[in-house]
Amino acid sequence: MIHDNDIKLKKAKELLESHGFENCDFDEFIAILDIECIEVIPPINSTVCCVRRADKQWAAFEYGNKTPIVDFGKYNYMWGFDNGYCLVSVADKDRTTFSNRGIINEQGEEVVKPYSFQGIMNFYGKNEPSITVFVGSEIKDINKSFLKLL
Repeated sequence: MIHDNDIKLKKAKELLESHGFENCDFDEFIAILDIECIEVIPPINSTVCCVRRADKQWAAFEYGNKTPIVDFGKYNYMWGFDNGYCLVSVADKDRTTFSNRGIINEQGEEVVKPYSFQGIMNFYGKNEPSITVFVGSEIKDINKSFLKLL
């Protein structure tokens, strides 16, 4: 009998492989982490995966390292690392609130703290050079390369 968890892990493994992790032993990676993982968001041009446990808490791990870069429960949602950055939320379990979002780098450091803007749009997988933020009633685009200066 195939369980939902097995299907989700298989899909996560396929996603990782499609993003250049075809040589990693995914089952060993999850075993190293020793968690019941139900969702893995593969990185795009990064080595850090976002992992969600059955209790719906998120963490970030670099492949091959069982020490989290971001501990479980620090953020309520993580969108996935894209070119070294990940959109995170401190209070957005349903992903519809924009004001509590921030951006972290691959070391787990907040380069844009939550509540810095009225909102930050999701940039994972968009392949755009900028990130859209809301400042008051205005919409602005921040060039991703600017994040390295923060």
